[in-house]
Parts: sequence; C-alpha cells; structure tokens
Amino acid sequence: MYNFDCPVKPCYENFPCDIEEKGKIVALVLVEKGETVDKTDGESMIDSFTLLAVNGKAQLILNIDGEKPKPETNEGPGRGLQETKIMASVHTINWIDYQGVPNIPFYNNIRRSGQNYDLYYITPTLIYDVSGNQCTVVAPMVIDRDLKTFQRADGTLKWSANGDPLPQSVPAITVQDFMIPLQYTFAVGDTYQETIIVGNISNGFWTASINKSLPSGAVPDVVYSLIDQSSNFANLNMVFDPLTGEYQMEGLVEGVYTFTVLASSDENCIIGKLLVTVTVTIS
Repeated sequence: MYNFDCPVKPCYENFPCDIEEKGKIVALVLVEKGETVDKTDGESMIDSFTLLAVNGKAQLILNIDGEKPKPETNEGPGRGLQETKIMASVHTINWIDYQGVPNIPFYNNIRRSGQNYDLYYITPTLIYDVSGNQCTVVAPMVIDRDLKTFQRADGTLKWSANGDPLPQSVPAITVQDFMIPLQYTFAVGDTYQETIIVGNISNGFWTASINKSLPSGAVPDVVYSLIDQSSNFANLNMVFDPLTGEYQMEGLVEGVYTFTVLASSDENCIIGKLLVTVTVTIS
C-alpha cells in the first residue's frame, strides 16, 4: 500500500520591515556528487567548500558578476477543474568571469561534465543549495570589437526544479574571506634572497602551506619543484628534495642566480610560487 502525503500547509511570514539582501551572485561552488557538505550553518558550509577544494573535490568560481533572472515556468494539463498545472521551472544563472582566459580548459571540460557536480551559489550574505539537481554549464569566451572592454567568459548555468532552492545565512565577513583565492604561501614570504661566498654551502627548507585556516580533515601533501631557472643555474650545484622542500646549494662561480620554487599538489589545482635570488660573491 502506497502512502502519499500532500505538502504541508504553507505559512507566509510577515515582518514589520523589508528583508533586504544584496542581489548579486559573487561565487559558484561545484562539488563532486557523492561528496559531503556540512550544512549545519553557513560558516560550516564555507568550511566544507574550502576543504573539498583543497582536496580537489570542489571547484570554486570566485569573484564573478552573476545574476539569477526569473525562471521559465512550464505548464501542463490541469488537475480536475484546473485549467493548467504548473510544472517544473527552468532556473538560470548568468555570470561574467574576467578570469576566463586562463580558465578556458576548465570551461571546455565542465560543459561536458556539469551533471557530475552539485551546485551552490553565493551572494554577499546567503548560500543557495541546488545539490541534487542536474545542472548544465556553458561559459564561452566573449571578445568585443572594442579596446575599452576586456575579454571574459560569459557563463550560463541551468537546472530544472519545482521551486526555488532554500538559502542559508552566512556572515558577510565570511564570504569576503572566501573570495580570497586559495594558494600555497611560503613561510619565508613571496621572495627569498641570499648571498653566498664562493665555495661555501648553504642549506635549509622552503616550505609552503594553504593560505587559510582549514577545518579538521585530511589534506593532500605539498610537492615542490624548481622552475624558471637562470641559464647559469648549474653553477649553484643545487641538491633539492621535492617532497620536503629541503635544499643544499654551493656557490661554485661568482654571479647572480634566479629561479622559482613551485608548491603544488597532484590532488588539486592550487599552486604557490617563491621567487629566489642567490648572489655568489668572491668575499
């Protein structure tokens, strides 16, 4: 025997003032289906998004100029004396992304795999949960014939649902912090300079960590590599451990040497760079 329940009797709340929430979508979060988001409150959701992104299980599209216009509502044959019945609505988010040029590979891939992600969209003080719906994503590049404008990705995201997603409040300061992109930052800062006397050896560690506090949970290991080496780099006689960031270098020949230490992980799209300048002198 089937047990079908009709919706609970609706209750409209009246307030003695207008509810004024700023109306711009500033971020999209795409979480791989099957991953868990803590929905206890808005701050817990933001923490989950951050941790999932660090582990490569969520994609964060930040600092966008987005809108959600009135959805297209479909109609079907009515029930009983009803002339028509309201069916599912097609919801749309449109956004402009001025970081589109370097993210063309991402947008090319997501148009074929958007259905594999759960969507959350964020305004300055609210998070809307669209998880459980099937989304399509397309964001082609737009280049105007105008030197006063900039190239951009012009995105559209759609899903069908009976009703609007429910919002979750989140402090504005939390959203502002969330808008800062994730990156690996080095303990010594963005640049490192050292002077070595010819024949002397220098050693130490260049280590990096995520630039934000993370909730408890496993995070992937950071790996290091040396890139953008100057043509005379071999004269430093560098020994470098990519797993720990430990280095040893010896100044064999007088000169100025430059290179970059890259921090990254195989599990995510986050990187960090340290620009190194080593000066080798005779005395």
